[in-house]
Amino acid sequence: MSLLENDAGRVAGTTLLRTNHSVLLAVDPVTTAERAAAALTERGWTVTTVTDAATLVARVQTQDFALLLLGALPDIAPASLAARIARLPPPRGLLPILLLGPDAALPTDAVLHARIAATSRSGSAPPDPIARLSPLFGAVGIAALMGDFRNRLGALLAATDPCAIGEGATIGAVAHRMAGLGGTLDFPLLSNAWQQVERDGPAHLPDAWAETRITHAVLTLLLDRRTAR
Repeated sequence: MSLLENDAGRVAGTTLLRTNHSVLLAVDPVTTAERAAAALTERGWTVTTVTDAATLVARVQTQDFALLLLGALPDIAPASLAARIARLPPPRGLLPILLLGPDAALPTDAVLHARIAATSRSGSAPPDPIARLSPLFGAVGIAALMGDFRNRLGALLAATDPCAIGEGATIGAVAHRMAGLGGTLDFPLLSNAWQQVERDGPAHLPDAWAETRITHAVLTLLLDRRTAR
């Protein structure tokens, strides 16, 4: 299943958002960016275009967007750029990302809304795996386990080389490790995203980075709530 099909499937049978949002479109060359921006604007989206990585990161750091559509840029691979954005402090690092193909073909509005809806769930009351697993591990034990997992996710997001922090010697090994931990600790979307990387390759890393950012943010929120009690 492709990244786009997976996102569309997450909201199958539900009511899509009624209002279109502000989109950051990153693609080169300029003519391709202009053509794609015109098509999105005609469909009701508010579009900001950039054609290089430095401007893209600056925009993400200073402006609010609902979605980043990331195409080919001349100076950095899309997966590396997605990882760089993931390292930004929340909420900037939580920006949902969709990769465009080599021809910069645009996804449907349903797919765009699906990605926004799937990623923005962290802004509502999140599920609490700490509470669900407390009877198995004890309140102190599960808090320690989740704290360690949160720190490992943070280290992964901050790493220049994800294979250099002890989780695995290859990206496939890292994916296997993260998928296993996510499944064990009751984060199925994180587990599924990293399973897809392990199974189908690094083209699915943007989805895995997105789930990692969300899980890290949710865990931080849940652990901070318990500390404040």
